[in-house]
Amino acid sequence: MMEASADVRPRESIDRNRGACGKGIMTASLPVLRSCLFSYFVPHGIRLVVRFLSAWVVLVVFWVSSPKLDAQVVLQSQATDLSDVTPGVDLWEYTYSISGFDFQTNQGFSVFFDDQLYGNLQNPRPSSSPDWSVITVQPDVILHDPGFLDALALTNSPSTVVPFQVDFVWLGQGVPGSQPFYIYDSTFTPISSGSSVIVPEPQTWLLASCGTLVVWLARRARAVCSPKPSESK
Repeated sequence: MMEASADVRPRESIDRNRGACGKGIMTASLPVLRSCLFSYFVPHGIRLVVRFLSAWVVLVVFWVSSPKLDAQVVLQSQATDLSDVTPGVDLWEYTYSISGFDFQTNQGFSVFFDDQLYGNLQNPRPSSSPDWSVITVQPDVILHDPGFLDALALTNSPSTVVPFQVDFVWLGQGVPGSQPFYIYDSTFTPISSGSSVIVPEPQTWLLASCGTLVVWLARRARAVCSPKPSESK
């Protein structure tokens, strides 16, 4: 029995020594672990911050260097029903005026014509102008590509007083409506887009004004001609 207890005591002492050695190793490895973590995460954190700041710098540079547009680019269009040359072919004319953008040489705008609604674009105007070159491209029914009217500036700050016009065959119902358009820079890259604003024909305004005037005159005449209550007695 004494021999067995003698065998146990050395093992316990060995285990205690091993535990002490393990704690020592762990205590000694903490600075090393901290150093490893510091050497790993700090460079990565710096890289993330640098990348974040680089992205912001790129965005700021892009915003500063991008072309500046005026507050509002407006393309007004007015549709006029023309006399039909061919029976059953509904001939119309669009008149455009654009404002809110100072065009420079080789900049321009394009107005698009849906291939399901428009056909036979013709007679683009102004046909000969020192400020503009105006062309039309027909809609492609097979490829379902829209046609377009394209106006290219030939000089800086060209005049937009002269209206842009084009004749076309209307394939839809009712009155032609709004159209998509975009403005492009000298590399033909779109820099602004929108839809045209419809302006009623002058005849429509005239008829509406005349109708309102007739109704007002009729009411005034009725009020003047009708006897007053005191006079009827």
